[in-house]
Amino acid sequence: MITIKRGSIHDVELVVDLISELLTELDGTNFTNTVSTKEIWKWITNEDYIVFMAYPAENHQPVAIITLTEARSIYAQGAFGIIEELYVKPDFRSQHIGTQMLHHVISFSKTKKWTRLEVGAPDKQHWMDTFHFYKNNGFIEVGPRLKYPLG
Repeated sequence: MITIKRGSIHDVELVVDLISELLTELDGTNFTNTVSTKEIWKWITNEDYIVFMAYPAENHQPVAIITLTEARSIYAQGAFGIIEELYVKPDFRSQHIGTQMLHHVISFSKTKKWTRLEVGAPDKQHWMDTFHFYKNNGFIEVGPRLKYPLG
């Protein structure tokens, strides 16, 4: 049994730990936190960064995290959500925790009256399971996302 709870300012250290694990897994190096916990605290306080964490019944430590931000565009006809990070600890994978979290976020997105929910999945050549996870949960491929570093 998994309980999904919204993260608060009291959970900033847990957020940093889980996202650090995710980023370390994605690029294979030790993650150095370039965003201060004070900055993350501010994001959560202002609801610029929405966090949900999954807790198993027998554990008081989260085993998964999903984070969202809100964006606006004409093509989306207003406000929409972006899944920024989704991570399930390796020992808890294949237990449908990611799917439960995704469905929780979809329900939350509807309460926000967002027109859509988007995600920039990792390179599908290297992360095909992640790509299929989103496709199997109703996401539609709309093409790659590119970035231009500004700093």
